[in-house]
Amino acid sequence: MNKPVCVLLSLAVAACNNEPPPEFPQTLYINAKVFTARASGGFAQSLLVEGGKVLAIGPPLEVEAVARPEATLVDLGGRTVVPGLVDAHAHVAALGHPTWWVNDLVFVPGPGPSAQEVARLVKARAETTLMGTPIMAFVSTGYFATAGDDPRALLDAATSSHPVLTVDWMGHGTTANSALLARAGYVDGMPDPFGGRLSRDSSGRLTGHAQGLARVTLLQALADLVPTSEYAEAYDWYADFALRFGYTATVDLPSVLTEERTAQVHAAQGSLHQFIPVCLIDQEGEVCAPGPDGVVRRKVFLDGNPVDCSTWVSLPYLAPQSCPDAGVPWLGQQGLTRTQLDAVLADVITRGGQLFVHALGDSAVELLLSRLETWPPETWGGRVSLEHADLMNPGQVARAGALGVAVVQTPSHFPDFKTLFPLRFTPELTTHAQPLRSLLSAGVPLALGSDSFGLPASPWTEVMRTTQLPLRPDEALTREQAVTAWTRTAAQVRGLPGAGELAKGHPATFAVLNQDVFTVAPEELLFTRSVLTVVVGQVAWSDGSLLPGTGVSP
Repeated sequence: MNKPVCVLLSLAVAACNNEPPPEFPQTLYINAKVFTARASGGFAQSLLVEGGKVLAIGPPLEVEAVARPEATLVDLGGRTVVPGLVDAHAHVAALGHPTWWVNDLVFVPGPGPSAQEVARLVKARAETTLMGTPIMAFVSTGYFATAGDDPRALLDAATSSHPVLTVDWMGHGTTANSALLARAGYVDGMPDPFGGRLSRDSSGRLTGHAQGLARVTLLQALADLVPTSEYAEAYDWYADFALRFGYTATVDLPSVLTEERTAQVHAAQGSLHQFIPVCLIDQEGEVCAPGPDGVVRRKVFLDGNPVDCSTWVSLPYLAPQSCPDAGVPWLGQQGLTRTQLDAVLADVITRGGQLFVHALGDSAVELLLSRLETWPPETWGGRVSLEHADLMNPGQVARAGALGVAVVQTPSHFPDFKTLFPLRFTPELTTHAQPLRSLLSAGVPLALGSDSFGLPASPWTEVMRTTQLPLRPDEALTREQAVTAWTRTAAQVRGLPGAGELAKGHPATFAVLNQDVFTVAPEELLFTRSVLTVVVGQVAWSDGSLLPGTGVSP
């Protein structure tokens, strides 16, 4: 029988027999520095857990007065405790199989290999790999500047017997050879798919570039060659290592796996770490189903990224000749039309739930805000989030605050964009780039995410980046603000009630850290790990220093 049902039945029987309700074991955590992430702020020193929930939290004498004599005592030795972190923006399924790649990402944020260098790598791999085995390469601005008008022909010359895909390091801009285009069902003369763009010559022949949602079909065509069981194992590994950083939930944004396969992988998980599924709207008129918790979480793309010049902006790109299949002037790629976006917004109003909107450029942000403003402002609070919004201008920040629209930022891109933005955008666009503190001042809920693909990234590195911001020091957050963005605000923005803060009656979900993230030197944040991660009162990860160890060795 389901455990919560058993608990309710036992309580009912006890009440009928005039017996006291059954007592759950208690665990009393003392000698701690507990960051509660509550709006009222402050730290606690003791925490009492019973039945998976926080029974008491606060000063030692107050909490210990509630504890029963037989409560298990855990002395945390002055360690810092934070609520379980919520990764508000991640891609858990890796891009392709690890053995398919011919290079890595050591070149980021530089230009990376040229198209000719990529072709040589692909050709060399094809000569030593079984026919039909996929070949993948990471690329950057150097590739797009040298690939010419027909990267399909370039890759076909390297091999026609292996499906080949190049992917920019942000995962948005791709090129494919004929073998992969055919596998994905892309044929010459076909129109652009919903939310995507395929490059073609004057005759209608596809020339290999795929941007926006057009790339998703290519990624999924390759993912179909990997057994679902392998992805399930990869998710197990991801969950185990996420817990070591203090993550207790990850919002899993789709691109590599179909919704059906993602659901199968999630269902196979045995970890206490929670994966939150999101539906990608990649078909005209698609109606997303609710997730396991009954909440509909949808995602749309209004633009792309600056590596492949698909970020949609209001001022022309610099050096558009280095952009794939770009005209002059070039303003980037609009993901959805106004009509298509309005249809999605109408579904949010009709059926509820949430909408996550990828909008990095100011024109993409403007389209969303202008359409939201056609409804009363109270319509959108807690429903809509802007993903990234790096080129959001001050006027748009104020409008987002008035509408109750949240921003989910991914600081992992901050140092890379510091190099990339001057290559792509005019100073008028970048002067106000990557707002953080001004979002909070305008009342915009700010959450953080890793934007990881296949590998959990340290949130503590991102805390360092948001508090030591490379582009705009005046926008840097305090450490308390940054940790709140990883906990309470991330949970609120993603519709996870009770998560992300420690308070009486809330789930006892938290991480005990190996150092005080609120006082250590900025560079020391890189070495932060959880020594004990608890999910709803259960130990999900322990390094053995406080309680018996769990998990597999790294």
